[in-house]
Amino acid sequence: MDGNLSSMVFVNNMALAHIKNGDLETAVEVLEGVFTAPDSTNHSISFVFRKVFEQDNDKALDKLSAMAERLANHFACYRPASDLFLQLLEMDKIEDAKFMLARCSALAEQKDIMISYMARKAQSPGQIPSVRSWQQNLDNSRHKLTRRRCSLMDKDLSSAKALYEQIQKEGMVMDELSLKRLAVLYRNAEETAPFHEPPESFKFYADKLKEKVDKARTQAEE
Repeated sequence: MDGNLSSMVFVNNMALAHIKNGDLETAVEVLEGVFTAPDSTNHSISFVFRKVFEQDNDKALDKLSAMAERLANHFACYRPASDLFLQLLEMDKIEDAKFMLARCSALAEQKDIMISYMARKAQSPGQIPSVRSWQQNLDNSRHKLTRRRCSLMDKDLSSAKALYEQIQKEGMVMDELSLKRLAVLYRNAEETAPFHEPPESFKFYADKLKEKVDKARTQAEE
């Protein structure tokens, strides 16, 4: 058995053991540690989510859901959230999946994971209508995210302000390149930005963001 796979089986089972004992905080620490480590890889924790669903452990699910969304929104680590999202679909918890997609719209951009899932579902009898429905939902979410980002590129200050306020309200963090662009919009309108402008150049933050996105894409393909 592959060493990384064997290691993750151990981690998943350790987390489930803590969950069984009611120690949810330690379970979250164990799993979160895997994805926030400097040498982290794109491991799956679908097994953990599936077992929690099977046990109807709502308290554990709440904790793990919060962890998955935190990793996605603050660390651009989308695998746990993707695992949870797909498990919601597998359990026919469609409304819960839609709410999660609304809270974490970047899930719609994990196209390799989503396409792989939909391709598997499409091979089962009677699944084509649901696959088409989810494809439309994911496309709508991607378009919504794109429209938000375009407000910064189009120098639309009012829309950009609304985007910033929405991100703050949702407890998310705007990337430095977007903050830099927004700060310039405020300055050009002779208004004071409600945050400190990132000090480096646009190119610096663009390269940094590209590296981050490329790394996330590489992990999703592993």
